[in-house]
Amino acid sequence: MLHSEVLALFALATQVKTFKQLDPLETSVMDIVFKSRPQHPMALIGVKDIIDITQTAPVISRSAPATPVGEGSTSYSFIEPLALNPSDFISAAELNDLKTWGIATKEAWLKSKQDKLRKIVRRSTEGIAATSLTGAIEWPLKLESGAWDTYRIQFGTPLSYEPPKLWDAETATIVEVYDTLMKMRKALRKKGYGGKIEIWAGDKVYLALLKLVDSVKSTAKQNIRIERVEAGIDVGGYLIKPMDETYQNPQTKTAVDKVPAHKLVMIALDAGHSCYYCALDDLDARLQPLPFFLKPIVKQNPSGIDVLGMSKPLPVINPNGVCWAELTAE
Repeated sequence: MLHSEVLALFALATQVKTFKQLDPLETSVMDIVFKSRPQHPMALIGVKDIIDITQTAPVISRSAPATPVGEGSTSYSFIEPLALNPSDFISAAELNDLKTWGIATKEAWLKSKQDKLRKIVRRSTEGIAATSLTGAIEWPLKLESGAWDTYRIQFGTPLSYEPPKLWDAETATIVEVYDTLMKMRKALRKKGYGGKIEIWAGDKVYLALLKLVDSVKSTAKQNIRIERVEAGIDVGGYLIKPMDETYQNPQTKTAVDKVPAHKLVMIALDAGHSCYYCALDDLDARLQPLPFFLKPIVKQNPSGIDVLGMSKPLPVINPNGVCWAELTAE
């Protein structure tokens, strides 16, 4: 049985204290698109809550945990968000050493465990949030048997725009770049959004834009202002940022582009996108909707504890606030 002093380290009050001392984590999709992060007092999200954001009913596959209210795979009243539970094994030998340390050293040890597991949780949440930009969450789900399934929730089809000419075409011009951006924003405005936007370009799209900018001999002769800034390229007031970030698929362990190389996405930041944190199914966490919580679980062989990180995030994207365009050849 664990020493009471060791268990006391994982008390909610101590965790909150040490968690506040950790440096903030930076992840682009969560930090920019999902700044709204309501803590939901229930373990389930009502479909009505999602409809309030998306204006459409979500479609849930059978492999997504949910509570059915009728016949068929899409008839649900509540959705249970995917629980993220990474763990870190702590041996009995390390725990014995821990008993001899002072309180400050013990709290520093706790912070190191929090930091390690919260980074895993945040990277996973970021990956789930990135997939949601397509209008649907699709994330590998490991079953108790060890087999893999897919956690899937369809929020709706995002807006899209098909330009008359690709940006890597030989005859493409900066004017056509501006026209594409203007038309994409107009599509968002028709849905009532687009007051504040974020524009991310995949690798090939951004490279094509750089070539177009370099081909302009004199911006003084252009009716459209072009400016390279630290964040990206400003084309007539539209700031296009390169999105070369990836997330890891937990099943295949492969890197996946957050924005495909040949695509550009324009996101209306005023469209109500939110990441819900649902109540944790754990008494030690007091059944609270904590973004992150550590729970020690006793193991007998080998002797020690599994420190379990716990979180229940659900990024909900408004598909009418996202517009995609394929702007280069694949």
